[in-house]
Amino acid sequence: MKKIILPILLILMTNINVIAQETQPMCAVAKQGLKIYEDQDTASKVLGKIPYGQKINLIDYNYMDKTRGWVFTTGGMRGNWQKVKFNGKTGYIIDCYLFPIPPPQKGVTTLHAYFNQISAIAAKVKVKRPEGQFYLSLDSGIAEYHTKILYKNGMEMQTWFSLFDDYEMHIIPNFSIEQAFLLVQLLQQYPSLISEQEYIPAEEQTYTEIPNSLDKKEFKVEQIEGFTQKIQIQIHQRSNYLEIRNGEPSQAIILYRNNLPQ
Repeated sequence: MKKIILPILLILMTNINVIAQETQPMCAVAKQGLKIYEDQDTASKVLGKIPYGQKINLIDYNYMDKTRGWVFTTGGMRGNWQKVKFNGKTGYIIDCYLFPIPPPQKGVTTLHAYFNQISAIAAKVKVKRPEGQFYLSLDSGIAEYHTKILYKNGMEMQTWFSLFDDYEMHIIPNFSIEQAFLLVQLLQQYPSLISEQEYIPAEEQTYTEIPNSLDKKEFKVEQIEGFTQKIQIQIHQRSNYLEIRNGEPSQAIILYRNNLPQ
């Protein structure tokens, strides 16, 4: 019974995220501008470009068709064609490069700074020990203290420090895993883990040698019913670790671990 319920819940969570994004303006996040095509084909005429950060409204939102799968894949991110009208021209864009919130402004290079760009802080909470099952899976010693920053738009940032590692966790509501991956890529806060040229591999697990180093980068992707549920990236020699996964309801969670020198 659990095997049947889990995919249904994951699809419902994805649909909640899609519906939330359909009912609000979206922001173009392609650095060189998001191309508007005359037809649903990259070989068709380019009508223009939507500038980075520009807000747009979608026309007749195109959901993922379960019979055909995702229409388009770029940089490992899967999406659909969406109809838009911009500067008097009606055409189609690839929704892989859309956020429900503005992208990072110039000079914003960390998730902390990005959160402060997007929303005001609602509250700060400091506790002695992390709580919940999520933290029990982190096997790096006893946390000395734990800090939460809650934002007015529902975002949340948590930091905690253990005997051997520093951790940062960022929670973004109404955000997909692919959008979170692209956000980290735009910020370039962790360039050794996600570079500007990085893409989400189609394989579930890949290994990459890092030039001029003994380090090896491991890249894991978990999928259920065609939807990406978790991305894990780790550099083994330094033990730096980045995880992007689904949260509930309709959240993207970005977890970063920095291994401290012994």
